[in-house]
Amino acid sequence: MNKTMLTITTLVGTIMGAGFLGLPYVAGQTGIKIALFELLIIGTIMTFVMLGLGEVILRTKEKHQLAGYAERYLGKTGKRLMAASMVIGIYAALLAYLIAESQSLSFIIEGGFNQNIRWGIVFWALVSIITYGGIKSVKKAEFIGVALVLATLGIITIIAFPEIKAENLAYTNATNWIAPLGVIIFSLLGYSALPEARELQGPHAKTLRKSIISAYLIVIIVYSIVTALVIGALGTRIPEVATLVLGRKFAAIGVITMLTAYLALATALIDMLRYDYGWHRKQAWALTSSVPIALFALVSLTHLASFTLILEIGGLVSGGLTIIMILLMVKKAKEKGNRKPEYQLPNIPGLRILLTIAFIAITVLELYALTT
Repeated sequence: MNKTMLTITTLVGTIMGAGFLGLPYVAGQTGIKIALFELLIIGTIMTFVMLGLGEVILRTKEKHQLAGYAERYLGKTGKRLMAASMVIGIYAALLAYLIAESQSLSFIIEGGFNQNIRWGIVFWALVSIITYGGIKSVKKAEFIGVALVLATLGIITIIAFPEIKAENLAYTNATNWIAPLGVIIFSLLGYSALPEARELQGPHAKTLRKSIISAYLIVIIVYSIVTALVIGALGTRIPEVATLVLGRKFAAIGVITMLTAYLALATALIDMLRYDYGWHRKQAWALTSSVPIALFALVSLTHLASFTLILEIGGLVSGGLTIIMILLMVKKAKEKGNRKPEYQLPNIPGLRILLTIAFIAITVLELYALTT
């Protein structure tokens, strides 16, 4: 397979997951126009940050996951913060996927809308077996999954388009503009996949910049289409796992996107434990696999958190911290890198500071909104 295409599918498969299900729900609270505007702005910023991380990786000869790069350029404290951010973000994502998969599979197979812990366990067993098989098994599943999602989405768009109502798309509630931010950030996180994507490029990563931009364009376009279809057809009457109200075919797309994203994130955590902390692969796999199912059982039995709440908190805490640290690493890598990169971002004075302040402000505003 073409290396550029494989890199793009790796990135898309990681990024495009829970947002597929959660974005229509939060967009319904503020209106499609405001939500898509926020998606475009945040998507553009996060693409820039991903390009910055790509430059950091290309300026470094050694192979790491994010925690290792943070240690090299930000020291031991940087490594601890990045590792904590990755662990929180990845486990939040894996827990959210298990919750949504349990509902989606229950709906597809049994016709019910309730979360069924049994189907969550079945899904967890499947992805655990695939990740145990190693990187080759994961790559095959990701490529097939992304291809199926895009093909099925095209068919469903043609079928669902006549159901869209103009009045649903015209609805706007500007007072709720904060509501989508946490879920949007979470829906566009995929930084942990970039070290792996760089490895797929081989000795010279001449197309890495093109792959990053292409991946984010695909994700933003797909998210926009799905959100517009759901809100256009249903208005604001949207559950947290949005695909459940559109029928089994649409729910199946959600199952596939979460499968590919789960595999990519689990692999990234396994790689961090192996490359940045020296764990044996089987030990890393065991920890990566066991924690999500334990959290899923706890949440299912106690109802401590909902699907969307997990996305919001994960996006704000992990996403905000990861983005800020990547921006700090870009500056240090330009000074201390030991390899000439295939591309480099322009050094715009004050831009990193401005973006850092913006994400801190978003995090504070969203957390305040969640607690009031």
